Amino acid sequence: MTGDSKPTGPNKAVSILVNYELRRENRRLHDDMEVLKAADKERKGEMQTFKDGLEDTLNTQLQERKGEIQALKDGLEETINSRLQERKGEIQSLKDGFEETLNTRLQELTRSFKAADGVLGAEIKDITKRLELDMLSPLQTIAVAFKESEEKRKKGVLLLTEGLGAIIDKHDELVQRVKALEEKVWDSQTKVDTKQTRKRPRTSPEVAQESTNTLVKEVALATVNAAAPVQADEAAPKPISPQESRKKQRTSPSTPKNLTNTSVNEAAGATTDDAQPTEAGKAAPRQSRQQKSRRKPRTVPSAAKESATTPAKDVASATTTAVP
Repeated sequence: MTGDSKPTGPNKAVSILVNYELRRENRRLHDDMEVLKAADKERKGEMQTFKDGLEDTLNTQLQERKGEIQALKDGLEETINSRLQERKGEIQSLKDGFEETLNTRLQELTRSFKAADGVLGAEIKDITKRLELDMLSPLQTIAVAFKESEEKRKKGVLLLTEGLGAIIDKHDELVQRVKALEEKVWDSQTKVDTKQTRKRPRTSPEVAQESTNTLVKEVALATVNAAAPVQADEAAPKPISPQESRKKQRTSPSTPKNLTNTSVNEAAGATTDDAQPTEAGKAAPRQSRQQKSRRKPRTVPSAAKESATTPAKDVASATTTAVP
């Protein structure tokens, strides 16, 4: 069978023939190789000669081109230098001409400015003199009017201060009168028998109120009559509102408002301490110091409050309306 057959070895005759053919081919290729090597050597020699010639030609041409470039460079530098010198000369000439024209123009302008300054200086001096002359007359009139108004205002203030002093003096007199009247009332009440029916006497607050009202009217008339010539003057300032005058009286040291308030409060305190009305409307007799200290102090009646506060308000309003 084919599967049981063993592989046979190479055939000797065939191998000999193949080897022979291969040798012949090798010899032929060896001859061709020798030919190619000889041609290669020739080509190498030609290439070397060509390379040497090319380097020589390139060096010579490079030297030639360098010489040409140097010549062009030198010529260009010479032309540039010559052009530069020409331009510098032209610029210098233009600069000199421009400076000359500027100097001449500046001299002309300075001359014209000096002439104009002289004319303007004279005109300005004339204008200032005219303005000074025009301004002096209204300023002098204003100063004179201001001095006159200041003197009139001072006179009005003096009159008002004198009126206030008179008011304070009269108020003190009224306080003394009220105290004397209260003492007389108390003396008369102690002498009269308490069992007998008697008419209700006038209390000290009513008497004080009537006396203060009459005094306020008299003082108001006096202040108005004193301030009338001050208000009639045309150069005097306009009257001030009552609120502003009250503020000024509070802040100004010349108005003795504290004195008037303290005197009014003393009068009210004297009337309330000396005469305390009872429930029936009659004045109660004086009490001893121990009983006064034991009992609680009563409130001030409304009549005493009104009589003590209204005179000060009337006096303040009268004085504020009279102020110029």
